[in-house]
Amino acid sequence: MMALLIRRSLVIKRVPSASFDLVLNDRSIQLLRPSALLRTFTSSSQSRAIEPPRLSPEETIRLQEESEKQKKAQKAKDQAARILEKVPARFRPHAQKLLAEPGSFIVCFLLLHEISAVAPLFGFFWLFQYLDWAPPLPEDLMQKGIEFFSNAVEPDKIPAGAAGIKYITQGASAYILVKLLLPVRIPLCLLATPWLVRRTIDPIKEVIKIRKAMNAAKKGPKLQ
Repeated sequence: MMALLIRRSLVIKRVPSASFDLVLNDRSIQLLRPSALLRTFTSSSQSRAIEPPRLSPEETIRLQEESEKQKKAQKAKDQAARILEKVPARFRPHAQKLLAEPGSFIVCFLLLHEISAVAPLFGFFWLFQYLDWAPPLPEDLMQKGIEFFSNAVEPDKIPAGAAGIKYITQGASAYILVKLLLPVRIPLCLLATPWLVRRTIDPIKEVIKIRKAMNAAKKGPKLQ
């Protein structure tokens, strides 16, 4: 008789849902399955997730400017790496060292590289016009030089007739000689880069540093 009463007072009802009811002495208590408990905990945790702090417009602009600077620095580094691939083997350690230096070294190297190309180009071209002469060069190289010089110079500046042919030939010869001097130009630019940094970039940095210190001194200490 006692066992029958215990069976009637404790009954478990199975239901196909994610929970089941425990009925004890006519009082229904809902117990959740472990999977349902996990979903409930996950949803509550997501609802209490901390949102990331919102940046002010000034901070957003600053981050965008820093990102642009990093992209430009990487672009300059890639350009320098492409140029340094043509450096002779004995100067490659210097090239690798240059790529590991700060961005000011890379900028100075690229500047020297452009100067070493433009200055001889105009120098050779003026010399050939002054001497009224052009050096004999291989035909395949001359074809590349003529194509470059013809696209670089405006058509109305090229004389007509035989004078124009001589003009283009002299310009193409100057361009080819500059290209042939590339194995010499790059090492010279590598050797001159530290000197240019010391003479130009470093003094500018010192001036900026001094001005920042003077501005900070004028503002005085911040009040707490």
